[in-house]
Amino acid sequence: LKVLENNFDSEDWEPAAVAASSLVSYQHEHVVTTLIKAMTSKAWYVRINSAKSLAAMKVSDRAIREIAASNDRYAVEAFESERSKGGEEVFV
Repeated sequence: LKVLENNFDSEDWEPAAVAASSLVSYQHEHVVTTLIKAMTSKAWYVRINSAKSLAAMKVSDRAIREIAASNDRYAVEAFESERSKGGEEVFV
């Protein structure tokens, strides 16, 4: 979680991308909040892995509303796309 928090918008994005995919089994509020924030990363792989993790977690309606209210259109579309797949996509 700390790797994602500290590196989601870093030039060295690879650790954050891996962290975003590994957090899928942790349905803690702080994890969900961090993944939502990471969906705004400038690194595409961090964004998409965060969206995949959130979709696979079957997050709460509150989290879905928070994502939908985002000013980041790509984050919203990435999450919705992953959610429509059932969160079963392979991580990149």
